[in-house]
Amino acid sequence: MKKFILLVVGLSILAGCANFRKSGSGKLKVKEEIFRDLDACFLAYDLNADKIVAERGGANCTERAPATSTFKIPLALIAFDSKHLSDENSSFKWDGTKRSLATWNQDQTAATWMKDSVVWVSQALTTDIGSEKLTEYLKMFNYGNQNMSGGLTSAWLTNKPKGPGAATLLISPREQLEFMKGFWKQSFKLSPEAYKKTKAITQLESLPHGFFLSGKTGSGFIGDRGRTRLGWFLGHIEGHGFQLLTVLKFQDNDAQSLKRPAGEQAKEMTLRILRSNGLQ
Repeated sequence: MKKFILLVVGLSILAGCANFRKSGSGKLKVKEEIFRDLDACFLAYDLNADKIVAERGGANCTERAPATSTFKIPLALIAFDSKHLSDENSSFKWDGTKRSLATWNQDQTAATWMKDSVVWVSQALTTDIGSEKLTEYLKMFNYGNQNMSGGLTSAWLTNKPKGPGAATLLISPREQLEFMKGFWKQSFKLSPEAYKKTKAITQLESLPHGFFLSGKTGSGFIGDRGRTRLGWFLGHIEGHGFQLLTVLKFQDNDAQSLKRPAGEQAKEMTLRILRSNGLQ
């Protein structure tokens, strides 16, 4: 009986994946309640079929916002390609400064930098790489507005709404999707090792039913008073010969949720969509 149930589940998953590959079908269903009271955008793209299979959000999908920690994906590509990182064990010595998260207050590797979203490692890398080289790579990636004028250590962050140190590196969900397509299709002029090593440190977890999730969250606060939460999740789901890219961005003013990382919520929302479509 157990073997029969497993066989049925396996066949249903494979059938679901096959549906995405059929011309004119294979659309992801997105339940409206997932985005209740949120300004949000969700995009999904089938890498094998080369088509968008879900789009929800209208103008929210073209509206730019600070890249926040999703910037770590292009930064990793840049750092590996320019040899500022050698592999996932490349190390960074903690300077002893106490920061807001305990996981940041210790020595880091390239792998822990990505996993724990350690801002000071990003700042060390951007400083070492330099403005000119960063700008060249961002132009190659066609990465949002490519504007690093907010500073080498802060342009992608949301710690200040205006003035020096303000977030100036802005990108829309559609632009994030185009960047992710270039990354996963390896269409940028980068070394094969840069792609391989960046993909390795963005791996997140195994999902049920034989799928695997990679990606990056991003969290921040925007608006004049810095009270609007901004959440990003960029995902890559692979399994059963199927590959899907997802981009989710949302904003809200839920005071009760201000202490909750918005990026984690964006990831959870993405997983709910995948689960409801049999892809998780």
